[in-house]
Amino acid sequence: MTDSQLLVTNFDDVKTDYMNILGLSEEKAHSVDAIARGKDNLFYMIEFKNGNCKTEAAKINLKIRDSLLILCDMRSKTLKVS
Repeated sequence: MTDSQLLVTNFDDVKTDYMNILGLSEEKAHSVDAIARGKDNLFYMIEFKNGNCKTEAAKINLKIRDSLLILCDMRSKTLKVS
């Protein structure tokens, strides 16, 4: 897909495994295409799109939300609103 040498994890597969462990349909959650951990120790979500992202904005937001919740649960972290 790209010429990047960045090591990433296929987060679609992670979501599928996560949902299966919970006994839920993988179609009940959305996920970004990949996730990478940077040298700064932060996680970066990657979504590949063709064309106009404005028409896909709502779907992308769902993917980010669900992926973030899955990642936080897997790492036993909680989201805090300040």
